[in-house]
Amino acid sequence: MIAEIDAAKAALAQAQHHQQRIADLRAEAARIAVPEPTLRLIETLSAALRDARIKRDAIATGLSFDILPGRSIRVDGTTLSGSGQITLSAEASIDLPDLGTMTIRPGGADLPALAAQIAPQEDELRDLLAGIGEADPAAVQARARRAETIASELATQAQLLAIHAPRGASALGAEIAAREAELSRARADLDRQPPADPSQAPPPALADAEAQEAATRVDLGIASGAFQTAQNTAVGADATAEQMRRDLDDRLAALAAPERAARKAGHTRDLEQAKEDLAKSKPLLAQLDADFAATDMETLERDIDRFGKSAGQAETGRQTLREEILKLQTALETEGAAGLEEQHAETRRDLGAAERRVADFTRRAAALDLILDLMRRKRAELSRRILAPLQTRLDHYLRLALPGLVVELDESLAPASVYRPGSDGGRGGKLDEYSIGAREQLGILLRLAYADLLREAGRPTLLILDDALVHSDADRLGGMKRALYDAATRHQVLIFTCHPDAWIDLGVAARSISG
Repeated sequence: MIAEIDAAKAALAQAQHHQQRIADLRAEAARIAVPEPTLRLIETLSAALRDARIKRDAIATGLSFDILPGRSIRVDGTTLSGSGQITLSAEASIDLPDLGTMTIRPGGADLPALAAQIAPQEDELRDLLAGIGEADPAAVQARARRAETIASELATQAQLLAIHAPRGASALGAEIAAREAELSRARADLDRQPPADPSQAPPPALADAEAQEAATRVDLGIASGAFQTAQNTAVGADATAEQMRRDLDDRLAALAAPERAARKAGHTRDLEQAKEDLAKSKPLLAQLDADFAATDMETLERDIDRFGKSAGQAETGRQTLREEILKLQTALETEGAAGLEEQHAETRRDLGAAERRVADFTRRAAALDLILDLMRRKRAELSRRILAPLQTRLDHYLRLALPGLVVELDESLAPASVYRPGSDGGRGGKLDEYSIGAREQLGILLRLAYADLLREAGRPTLLILDDALVHSDADRLGGMKRALYDAATRHQVLIFTCHPDAWIDLGVAARSISG
């Protein structure tokens, strides 16, 4: 009995260890548990956001920067320094120290729609993550994987607990206490027994007692095996019940999923459309029934008989023609004209091959024309984008110096056409066709426009004019002074002249340079 009590105590220690481990795992599972509908919704939103962001980044504007050491710029309130790259999916304002502000507007037509799609999804995902105390979907996935690991370990610990304490640790402790009490009582009874009387019958032999104990142990083993089998069956039933609960949660989540409601709404729309189509087809069916009722069957039978006789006459004529063709073929063979059909067929084959080659070349030419047209349009679009800033600055100076004059630039950034709208059909000529004074004025205005672009790019430029505009009349010279004064607010402009009187109204004091 003492050995059994020791074995039971060892089993109790193992059972208490597994029981504590089960309690710890259940507490951790309760702490990290994520409701199945919430987990599925987070996965759906994460996948949708990932696809939408990939589309947004594919059509967004990429901005690479390489800023000098110790300098920085701000993009929509964010300070950037060093070198790197950012993606702009919406209009952004760039603050350039000591230079001003530059605004970049991405050109993707789908960007606003993607932004409108991404924003509510990000808000919903952020609310879901905040509700379960996580910062990103990856952490939620990690919690879900940990929950699955805990469930598996709980099943293992439950099986180990059932092995060491089939009826539980409490029952095993009570059984140990009862056996210890029984052992104590047996020892007390043995101590109270009087000395053995030789006249009494001897106690049972030790061998018989051990045999009886062995038989009892066998019965106990059989009972324990039956109990273990029942315990394993119960564990399997618990696992089955848990799986059924999970299946039920999955089905409930599927029923509550937004896409199911969308599919149901789609089916409802299809049913309504089918009902509308059926309602529209009923008048047509009624009209067909009326037409059939109004049909004269005797007239139809006479038409059938007439068409049949006509077909017979056509067949007779075809047979007659066939006989005549045979006679003509025989005559041709007699006259030595055999083989013309073969030559004709070969010629037709050659003609078909030539026509196919012509069609192939035509398709290739059309494809090349299409590619050339696309390249020309892309080149024109790129040229417009490149020329737009320069054209804007040139138009600004033209409004100041030469109002009403329009100058169009070509791909080499040189004036391609100069005209005044409304005169000569709205189109003028090349720059070379104008006077020396006009060409000189346009050349200076172009230099001012180039200087503005260089300044915006962080490359301020010094402008020097040496005896310029000597071929300009008083009106044109006044306009050019207006443009130069405007440019002087952004650039340093030096004008060297031998005619200081012509520049007395420029707004700055003239200085004499002695030679």
